Amino acid sequence: MRISQRTMYLDHINNMNSTLAAYMESNMQGASQKQINRPSDDPAGTARILMYRSSLSDIGQFRRNLITAEGWLKEADYALTLGDSGVTSIISLIKEKAEQGATGTYSDENRLEIARQVRELFGSLLNLSNQRYEGKSIFCGQNYNSTAFQEGLAVDCTDPDFQADLDLWRKVSPPNDPEWITFSHNTLKDQTAVIRFDNAGAVGVDTLDYRYTKDGGKTWTYGTLNPGDHDIDLGGTIMTIPHEVRVPAFDPDNTAASQLVVRPTAVYQGAVNNPDAPQIIRKYIHPDIKVALTGVFTTDIQVRFDTEVPDWSTPGEAFAYSYSTDGGLTWTQRQSNTDDPRLVIPGGFVTLDSGGLPAGIVAGAELTIKPQRTDLPMQVEFDYLSLANNVGKDVFGGVYTTIDEYGRKVQMTAFDGAGMNLFETVGKLIGALETNNQDGIQQALDNLTAADKHITAYAARIGGRRNALAVASEALVTTRDTQQEAMGHIEDIDLTTLLVKLTQQQLAYSTVLKSSSMIMQLNLTHYI
Repeated sequence: MRISQRTMYLDHINNMNSTLAAYMESNMQGASQKQINRPSDDPAGTARILMYRSSLSDIGQFRRNLITAEGWLKEADYALTLGDSGVTSIISLIKEKAEQGATGTYSDENRLEIARQVRELFGSLLNLSNQRYEGKSIFCGQNYNSTAFQEGLAVDCTDPDFQADLDLWRKVSPPNDPEWITFSHNTLKDQTAVIRFDNAGAVGVDTLDYRYTKDGGKTWTYGTLNPGDHDIDLGGTIMTIPHEVRVPAFDPDNTAASQLVVRPTAVYQGAVNNPDAPQIIRKYIHPDIKVALTGVFTTDIQVRFDTEVPDWSTPGEAFAYSYSTDGGLTWTQRQSNTDDPRLVIPGGFVTLDSGGLPAGIVAGAELTIKPQRTDLPMQVEFDYLSLANNVGKDVFGGVYTTIDEYGRKVQMTAFDGAGMNLFETVGKLIGALETNNQDGIQQALDNLTAADKHITAYAARIGGRRNALAVASEALVTTRDTQQEAMGHIEDIDLTTLLVKLTQQQLAYSTVLKSSSMIMQLNLTHYI
């Protein structure tokens, strides 16, 4: 068979290119230190590498989450237990002051001086409860952009009828009326006010003569609550008492039960854990239409009526609605009708009922579901979530506002007023010191021991969560190293093997070049 010069030339070119391509591929592997530089090099290996890279990316995020969670918990741990400036140390100082105030040989002036010192320590507790990490409040639940606690005012009165009226009012009060005693323009920053009524009666109904003092009884200011009045001006601080709440007449033989003591407390501003009582904010919804929720809701949800419903009580009225879980950025549209008046949303559904009354809903009307939640979980392992935040009212106590089963705001006292409520205990101690109430001082002293135990136990739980994070950190490092090693076996090049291969390919390429040159120089004319 005759082999033409063209065939020889093409074969030589193909041989040189294929040998050079293999040589360059090895050279690229040497430069990148990787034996897989493109998916076509090893499709199965590429898939495994991508899986490992995704897992390692998750581990990197877990480690960042873990560092953040550790920062939150470390800050909380330090705030509660760190040396002479932690909460537990401040409680010890307050107990010393309470023991001094409970001593019978101390005078009114002595107790007032102690009260001033305790107020300073109360301020230190407020500062610690508002500690932040990376600008976020660590004792505020999920409302970490807020301030956890603010100084406020509370009322003490041991009269059972007075307290029963307040508790009852929270359950039956109209939505637009005050549902508990409220204060505005707080000027009682360094003094306790005492209010005494000359006659018992219902606020807003009866004529009530009263007097108040802000200097421990040295001077008194007199006033009258006429029918329809609910506000008592305490020299700049306005105290509003709900309508029809009965106040007791002052009894000098039973002072604690017959006078109102306005003293400091701390008001919790953060999130509270009440998943069974979501807050519903109605917007442009007919007042006769009742809203009920069924399900478990973990995020804020906005519901919008896209078409008008002229009469909700009319059966067969079709309408469109949308819901949003990202603050109104995106909306998911759904259809429904008044025969089955349920609006399906993530986590459950909303039921609307007009009770047969002619009540319509305009297009564009909205309602917002805002569940009360506190947890801020951070994923620090593939199957482990760590709670990084803390709920201030569950640590320090104080008073807070929540939503009851009827969807109304009510004010509550953390721990149901038990002794472990640190802010309430210290607030009552200040009130007792400034009103020269030895029994109240002794009760506060006993409660401080319970509050101290509670803070110590809570700090121990935080320490346990930090220990769990330390274990998770070690596990992440081990998992990361194992996966990096496994990925390296697939992806990384063996330099010793590569050097041998490069030498062989260099020799092969040189051989091809030399043999091709020799063969191409052969010609029949050399033999004529």
